[in-house]
Parts: sequence; structure tokens; C-alpha cells
Amino acid sequence: MYPFNVGNASAGVVPNVALAGKPITFTATYTSPKNIAPTRTEIDIDGVPYTMQRIGGTSYKTGVTYSVSISTLFVGVHYHRYIFDDGSGPATYESTSSPQVTPLLLSSSSVNPTSGTSSTVYTFQTTYTDVNGEAPAQSLL
Repeated sequence: MYPFNVGNASAGVVPNVALAGKPITFTATYTSPKNIAPTRTEIDIDGVPYTMQRIGGTSYKTGVTYSVSISTLFVGVHYHRYIFDDGSGPATYESTSSPQVTPLLLSSSSVNPTSGTSSTVYTFQTTYTDVNGEAPAQSLL
């Protein structure tokens, strides 16, 4: 048991899916019942350490938020964990999310109407974004 906490409930990844070259922001909130500042604020992404910077809060007793944005992750799914230390020894907090970097992204997808009969005409739409700005070669429904 460590004298401080960095819980998954207060940790986040935004966005969880991103285009290659676009930033993904990792955030965690550190709390210390003794109001002790951390000496190490790190996130390990695929084995590479990054120092997290304080972005909010001043009381370690109620929680101080740390963050880092990375835009150099390769295409694929990424493992990460948070490592914090208040001088009493490092604690590692495994993340429950795995951000994904992709060469293309489908967003704002919808169907109208959302229900009907076998004779109802439906309209499907989505926004396609390619990391190189290219149009899709084909689309299938």
C-alpha cells in the first residue's frame, strides 16, 4: 500500500482513437493524504517513459492533475501505465484503456431514420479521414 493514489477512475486518454501524427493526451490525478508532492510523474507508453506535467489543482490532499500529449505514436494499439513516486518508492498503476493510432478514421456516423420497416429507405453517412488526406478507393455498405 502506498501513501498516495493514482486511480484509473481519475485517469484518462483523449481521444482513444486518433490518426497517426495527431496528439493523444494522457491525464491522471494524483492524491496524497499527507499532502506530499510527487517526485516522479511519469507515464510509460510501450516501454518509453514520458514525464507528465502538472496542469491543475494545488492541493495534493484533494488531487492534482498531471498530463502529457504525445503525437509521435506509431499506427497500432498502445499499452500504457502510470508511475508516480512521492519519495517513498515508485507505484505503478496499470491502465484499463489502450489508445489506438490508425491511418484512417471514420467519425460522425449515423443512420436516418433509426428504425422502420422493410420498405423504409435509410440514409447512412460517415466522415472518412485519411492521414495523408486521400479519398477512399471504395466504400461498401
